[in-house]
Amino acid sequence: MSSDLYKHYSEQIKIDWDTYEKEENRLIGSVVIEPVLLGAGGMKFIDPLWQRALMDVARAKFVPVIFDEVAAGLYRLGVSSCREIIQADPDIAAYAKLLTGGDSFQ
Repeated sequence: MSSDLYKHYSEQIKIDWDTYEKEENRLIGSVVIEPVLLGAGGMKFIDPLWQRALMDVARAKFVPVIFDEVAAGLYRLGVSSCREIIQADPDIAAYAKLLTGGDSFQ
């Protein structure tokens, strides 16, 4: 990724990440994102380039990235997984109710 916007996103994410860890005296152990479509926040679209920058920063810090694809996965956005839009593989992807048609197996 070489666009100016990607570079801006990456730099700001690094600053925010480092500031959070220093001020809160905590280490970020994983990054969980709803890729492209934020279902929990009212079906809002998120810039995939920003999410890619976040993933790249996390990877540089050896922090695993988890996709929660309940709202956007399995062709809801026209692709089998949002990894096709973001062009990066998560360490873990969760599809939950998409695989069971909303039913729970109890």
